Amino acid sequence: MEEPRAALMRRSDELAGETVELTQAMVRIDSRNPTLPGVERAEVIGGETRVNALLEERYRRAGLETARVAADPERSNHVGLRRGTGGGRSLALNGHVDTVSPVEPPAWVTGDHWDPRIIAGRLYGIGSTDMKGSGAAMWTVAQALEDCGVRLRGDLQLHSVVGEEMMEHEVGTGAVI
Repeated sequence: MEEPRAALMRRSDELAGETVELTQAMVRIDSRNPTLPGVERAEVIGGETRVNALLEERYRRAGLETARVAADPERSNHVGLRRGTGGGRSLALNGHVDTVSPVEPPAWVTGDHWDPRIIAGRLYGIGSTDMKGSGAAMWTVAQALEDCGVRLRGDLQLHSVVGEEMMEHEVGTGAVI
């Protein structure tokens, strides 16, 4: 029988393609922070929530309990919870889904900041590393735990929040906590 840590690493590697596809799907969604200077709220509102809806479906598939938390009713955060068996320390992984506005859009390697592409083994697209890729990686952790039947002693919480780009912790991380 495979040791749990090795099984988790193997399964995470197997999920790499799905993780990249999830990141690309998230990048395709315009989730600019609606309070950024020069951004019209009405043009972008709901993007953060749509990204979190993608994650909600994946969190459920990974066996997590899910909840939406919205201090601003038009900007939903998302929480996934995998309950532990008890007696252990809990772990919270936190990432944000809002992005800044693209700078010099014609200069983007892909020609379109909302069109995520892999070039020379790297994924390009706005938000891919800050932090939509991290959000997809958090799902990968939960899915690997589920697929391998690994139960942690403490709870695992995944927080996908809004408002980070403008330090709006009261509508993002602060609201979730």
